[in-house]
Amino acid sequence: MDTSRPYPEGPLREGRFIVYRFSLASIPTSRTVVHLTAREDIVQISPDVLVFESVTWNLPQLVRFSVPDNQQYSSVANLTDVVEVEVTSNDTNFDTYPQENLLFSIQDDELGKLINMDKHR
Repeated sequence: MDTSRPYPEGPLREGRFIVYRFSLASIPTSRTVVHLTAREDIVQISPDVLVFESVTWNLPQLVRFSVPDNQQYSSVANLTDVVEVEVTSNDTNFDTYPQENLLFSIQDDELGKLINMDKHR
């Protein structure tokens, strides 16, 4: 599996997206299906299933990874989500070969408390 990320490295901010291009590294002997699943369900994936045939194996398919803006401040400094890449095929070159998962660092776009105020009597 070949993936390329045409945008700068760094955290993925809420309300933003990034696009990857996926293609196979070699010609499959049968239909090859790639399933993309976010472990923590923070990153949204579209489409989350890619299908490659022997005539389309090297044509890049675009996948959009996005983090919805939830309008809430997160006190967790380093949110991450792992997108698992699972390949199924009758071609054993693809079906049994483990794929590298994608790791996303996520940056909250809301500001935290800037001033703490306690009522004084």
